[in-house]
Amino acid sequence: MNNAALPQDRKTLSGLDWRTADMGLSRLRSFVCLAEELHFGRAARLLHISQPALSQQIARLEKDLATILLLRTSRVVRLTPAGHEFLRGARSALAILDDAAYAAHFRAALAGQSC
Repeated sequence: MNNAALPQDRKTLSGLDWRTADMGLSRLRSFVCLAEELHFGRAARLLHISQPALSQQIARLEKDLATILLLRTSRVVRLTPAGHEFLRGARSALAILDDAAYAAHFRAALAGQSC
């Protein structure tokens, strides 16, 4: 979705201020992994966490965003349209953070300031 299509006042859709949502790196990485695997068990194994812990992280993320990102049945996990949009943004955010961490580490190494 083009950001120009989003309302200027981001509170207008649900009364929620998304800036207060807890979207820590571990939650973003967990969501991306689950969205790519579309299977809680496999994603949990890849993330080295328990399946209930992953389920709780995703439920909390959805609660904080007041948005359903995934449709779940006993056999299938699918992304909602909002989930597809959030996945795109989460991947971009994680790529930017990974690039920033690499650049900082590289600069520190050049200056002899690595840990």
